[in-house]
Amino acid sequence: MYTKIAKYISLALILVSVVGFVAAAATGFTDAGVNVILYISYAMVALGIIAILGIGIAVDAKVDPKGLVRLGIIVVAAIALIGIAYLIAPGTAPLDYHGEMPTQGELILTDTVLNLTYFSVFAAIAAIIFGIVYGKVKGNK
Repeated sequence: MYTKIAKYISLALILVSVVGFVAAAATGFTDAGVNVILYISYAMVALGIIAILGIGIAVDAKVDPKGLVRLGIIVVAAIALIGIAYLIAPGTAPLDYHGEMPTQGELILTDTVLNLTYFSVFAAIAAIIFGIVYGKVKGNK
């Protein structure tokens, strides 16, 4: 049942992205057309996150009700990580940039995404190192 739901969600997202691309192509990829693609991609990411959480909650509620607590902890941790990344984002102006200056909010948002990228890279490297060390320790026993 859940595979059918995931399939329909994927098909809907593909259809929406194709419609957005065609709409942008019809305008000759002007600023308005590119903005349409960006807004559609924002909506797709939001719908994907909502779908993943919704399906995860539905599956956990049926299979393992205690899994809802773990899911809640993961969601709270993700929100806390995003909040920390936002709070430490300096929002400084780019160096040697000669175009129209972004707003302070846009600069902070860009720095927040960069901080989240740094956190993700650090977490991936730490997981790889932990996996190697754990495998060596487990293998030696």
